[in-house]
Order: sequence, then C-alpha cells, then structure tokens
Amino acid sequence: MQEQFGNPLWIDKEGFARISKRVLEEAVDDKPRSLICFENVRDYSVSDRLVTYQDINDMFIFGKINNELLQSDLVKKSQNYIIVPSVVNNILQVIRDGASFIYLFSPLGHGKTTALKALVSDISIDREVFWVTRNQAEFLDELSYIISNYKKPVIIIDDFYKYARYFTNISRYTPDDVTFIVTSRINVYESRKEELSTIFHNFDIVDYRVGELTPSDARNLVPLINQAGLWGELSQLSDQVKAERLIQRGKHGFQANFADILIGLMKSQELIGRIKKNWPF
Repeated sequence: MQEQFGNPLWIDKEGFARISKRVLEEAVDDKPRSLICFENVRDYSVSDRLVTYQDINDMFIFGKINNELLQSDLVKKSQNYIIVPSVVNNILQVIRDGASFIYLFSPLGHGKTTALKALVSDISIDREVFWVTRNQAEFLDELSYIISNYKKPVIIIDDFYKYARYFTNISRYTPDDVTFIVTSRINVYESRKEELSTIFHNFDIVDYRVGELTPSDARNLVPLINQAGLWGELSQLSDQVKAERLIQRGKHGFQANFADILIGLMKSQELIGRIKKNWPF
C-alpha cells in the first residue's frame, strides 16, 4: 500500500518545528507592511458629528480644515462642510477612461488639496489609493513595494516637485503598473511642464487647472458662506445674485476662485472684527 504513495520522508521534531516556523513566517509576510512615507486612504477616519458654525468660521477665516468633517462630506455625498468642484467629475471620467498620469495645478489657496481628497474618496471605492505623506529615504522602496503588491494602485503626490530627486526612478514605471495624480503651484507647472513630458515619456500626462468656479460651484458655495455669516454688506442680496457675484470678473466681482472670494469677504467689517477677536495682533 505504501508504494502507491511513494517513500516517506522522515523528519525529527526539530525538522517539523523548522517547517512549521517557516509556514507561519510566510503567513505573517502576507500582512500589509507598515509604511513611513505613504498612507493608505482607507485608513482615514470620518466624523459623524454635525458641522458647527465654528467649523465653517475656522475654515473660511483661518484656513483650518477638519479632515474628518471633510471626509464625512465626501463619503455621504453631502455639502455641509465643503463643495466638490465640478472639475473633479471631469478628472474622474478621464481616469475611468484609462488616464494614468493626472497633473493638477493652481495658484496658492485655490483648492488643490480639497479637489485631491474628493478624487481620492471616489477612486478608493474600487482601487487602492496611497497618499504620499513624507519625503524620506524609504520613499522609493515603499513605492516599489506598493506597486508590486497591489493591482495598479493610485499614488497621490501633493507638491510633486518636492520629490524631483526621485523622478528618474519613478519614470521607469508604466501605465500598466500605476496611476499617478500629482499637483503643483501654477508657476511651477508653467515653467517645467515641457521637462515633465520628457522625463515621464512612458505616460500621457493629462493636466487640469483647479480652482476656477463654475456657475454650479458658485451656487453650491453660497449656503456655506451664508452659514458662516461672511457676506457683510452683501448679506441682503438673494442667493442667486450672490452666486453671480462669486463668478463675476472685474472690479465688483469675486473673480470666480476661492482665494479671491476670501480676499473679497475679508473686506467686510464683520469679518475684520472676527479676525481681531480670535487672533490677537
């Protein structure tokens, strides 16, 4: 009977222990690696608490963004704390169509980070998304690990040119390996966009300017400004007229971008008074 199954291999207790130990170690290796330079967006927390007047006030006046409230809005598809700019839907569509290198640019304070987080919230439903959080020596090794262990992950790199020393290594990947979504200030983009196409010749780079409000963006933003009570002398206007003023160009408009809207609102005596109250000079 034994001949039907081949010859037995005799091992002692120590041999069995070594084999068992190796099996256990291999099982442990399947556990996701702890990363230093990257954060998996699935690890982000969401707040269930209601958005308060103070939350909105802090965001508009001091630029303090509560990430848990922001994620809550994105997950629930609500606009109690932020608005998702229309350009986000355009970017999501090109990613679905196969784009693998998305470059977002804008002047300072025009909403690149918020747009990124809105993108990530949607993309991470179907794909693994990793946000670069530190520029340290482990960067390239961890990037290689992520690309080797996840199917075509999405890598988010905010302020891309801080990582310029890695460009040669990063450029060796292909659209079959990974999708990159990167950002920079508009002046950096304009001065170096040709160089980037040469370095990342494996990818077709799709670029988007972020921060220009559309009419629908303006209509969605008005209730948040109302809630914060920041209109000053414009508070008596109808919501429709307020939305029109937000995207109006020229002397009496807010120039259709978030940074200029904040500058315009800061001219109100009410907002100046609040800043003085909360921020001693």
